[in-house]
Amino acid sequence: MLRRVFFLALLAMSLAYAGACLAAPAAETPPPSPVAAPGAAKKEIPDKPAAPKQIETRTPVFVEHHGSDNVGGRLAYHLKETMEKSALFRLTSKDEKKLKAILFSKDEFNGRPNTSSIYTVVWAYSENEGTLKYYLASDVGLVHAASVKEEAEALAGRTHEVLSSYGYLFE
Repeated sequence: MLRRVFFLALLAMSLAYAGACLAAPAAETPPPSPVAAPGAAKKEIPDKPAAPKQIETRTPVFVEHHGSDNVGGRLAYHLKETMEKSALFRLTSKDEKKLKAILFSKDEFNGRPNTSSIYTVVWAYSENEGTLKYYLASDVGLVHAASVKEEAEALAGRTHEVLSSYGYLFE
């Protein structure tokens, strides 16, 4: 019984394959001739050509800050501001491919708040919010209240270095 079912299934597949092979190919239309026929309507050419599509060259970045210290919060703010003004980065919170800069900060000394903070930054690649993030690089530093802007610019530069190494992830 099983042989008969197998034979009938094999016969049906063979007939379907043979029918597909013997089917007539679709008629091909000849390519249009570059010279218009004498009675054909003329195609209008627009006065102004369409603008070419702009390709987004700015890499999407999300800056995430963890910490309650004042100097670390200012560092995160200036890092976001520096990246937003940059021609290299685009701040985003969308669910898309992006580079995540995760900043952790803490007062350097508990008895002297608002003077300096220690921080660490972890750069990770995120395909989307539902997938595992991939560690790319990390850095540790010390930031003083007077040098927050300079440190944020240095971190933006380091972010560009990380992106240069792992830019193929965004292709």
